[in-house]
Amino acid sequence: MDKTMMIWQPEKKTGIWMNAVTVGELSHCALGFYGGHWSPDARSILAHGYGGSFHMWKNIGASSDKWQPQKVPSGHFALVTDITWARCGEYMLSVSHDQTTRIFAPWNNQDPQLNRDPWHEIARPQVHGHDINCAAIIQGKGNHRFVSGAEEKVARVFEAPLSFLKTLHHATSEQFSFPEDAQADVQVLGANMSALGLSQKPIYVNATHEVQDNSGNDGLDTLESVPDAVPVALTEPPIEDQLAWHTLWPESHKLYGHGNELFSLCCDHEGKLVASSCKAQSATVAEVWLWQVGPWKAVGRLQSHSLTVTQIEFSHDDTLLSAVSRDRHFSVFKINRGGTLKSTNHVRMLFRLSTRFVACSRDKTVKIWGVEKTCSVERGDDSITTPGGLPLRSSGSIRSCAMFLQSTVWRGRVGRKLKIVQNSS
Repeated sequence: MDKTMMIWQPEKKTGIWMNAVTVGELSHCALGFYGGHWSPDARSILAHGYGGSFHMWKNIGASSDKWQPQKVPSGHFALVTDITWARCGEYMLSVSHDQTTRIFAPWNNQDPQLNRDPWHEIARPQVHGHDINCAAIIQGKGNHRFVSGAEEKVARVFEAPLSFLKTLHHATSEQFSFPEDAQADVQVLGANMSALGLSQKPIYVNATHEVQDNSGNDGLDTLESVPDAVPVALTEPPIEDQLAWHTLWPESHKLYGHGNELFSLCCDHEGKLVASSCKAQSATVAEVWLWQVGPWKAVGRLQSHSLTVTQIEFSHDDTLLSAVSRDRHFSVFKINRGGTLKSTNHVRMLFRLSTRFVACSRDKTVKIWGVEKTCSVERGDDSITTPGGLPLRSSGSIRSCAMFLQSTVWRGRVGRKLKIVQNSS
């Protein structure tokens, strides 16, 4: 498959069908298009590729055909395994078993008639060869960075290239957490994908771009060739072909240490430590590893569980680290001492633990824990797998948290019974 779509029409004299229009671009997917469809007015054509991606072209010519690619909805086509927000909320990063990491953000000033800014996928920083299980954005100052973990034993660190920083500035139309004057120190423009689809090599600002000689295959890439990316600052939301190849982030470090596939990642709020866990069936493998941001060296190994640690979270003052596991326990580590607190009250597998001790389980219960006692217990109507919410304060001020699978919002005070304020299936 050559990743092109052709429009054929018969000649007036001979009646022989000839290729009149050819559209299509290079993509990270070498399996081409799987089907196409005409619009009712015959002014647009829509193609779908392997993995569910949409590609659309519209004829904007008046007297002659002039087909241009158009923006279409995009998103993951397999299970989304983790999402995380940028440190100042400029964008949201998600990872999936479709082996991609994607960044979504509102694009300002696109249509003055709209009352709100429409959200678009503005970058695809990682296109991998393994299913991706988890990700964490590095907090603190400096350039945008994130760590991802896939169905492999190594965690990978990525740093935003200059093309993304300028694209993000166009999208937000305002100063964000990494100001424009600091971008002069960023010497990486984008990234190229390796032939195996595992590592992403940097493209430097001053590097010369060499055009590949494809004369031997009529200008079309083959399944064996890996075309070079051409990263540029985007002034409008990108189309699928730009996302698939030209918005990659370079990989800066690899973190080796775990014995099995990565399962969970998190970063403290100062951007100094990253915690990671992997799939485990024994206590020695179920350790939580701590990595120092910058040198990217392992600085600690925390052991408390006997099965996979499914979620890790730092407290908002970064003095405590909480972890939940499939062994039906959660642990709380104090950063400067390494001591643990253990609870055995959940009777089913624990999935997630939000900051300041909001725990949920398949036993259909949600529990808010303090350091010394259980503050509140609520039972839902279905298995609850993911909590999220605003931090709980010792003053007892009202805060909210959301629990999934069934989307339920609970509200209450510390030490008091929780009240359901929103419930939608």
